[in-house]
Amino acid sequence: MQDIAIGDQVLARLDDGSLGYSRVIAHAQREPQAQINAIQITTEREFPVKERCNLRLTATHNVFTRRLGGGEKFQARFAEHVEIGDEVLVLDDKENILFPANVIDIKHEDMTGG
Repeated sequence: MQDIAIGDQVLARLDDGSLGYSRVIAHAQREPQAQINAIQITTEREFPVKERCNLRLTATHNVFTRRLGGGEKFQARFAEHVEIGDEVLVLDDKENILFPANVIDIKHEDMTGG
């Protein structure tokens, strides 16, 4: 995140639910030397191949998630509110699409920069 500058374009979920690039217009939190709590969310999916992914985020980073059981639509939640068993949307780099993956582990750690 420290390498992202105002004016850069980042991959984002657009209002219509599709993926596209959005221009960075501001930094919500920018303290390169600050000690912050980070959350590592480990996900796993079974289809089309079994695959694990690690997301390392600040506690207040938005993650598109839905609760276990999938009865609700995906919605943005702070990473600190994600729970084991939830589904989160993860990017498939090859297909450039978001897919649901199950949260199987969550770890909290300290890191420098925010």
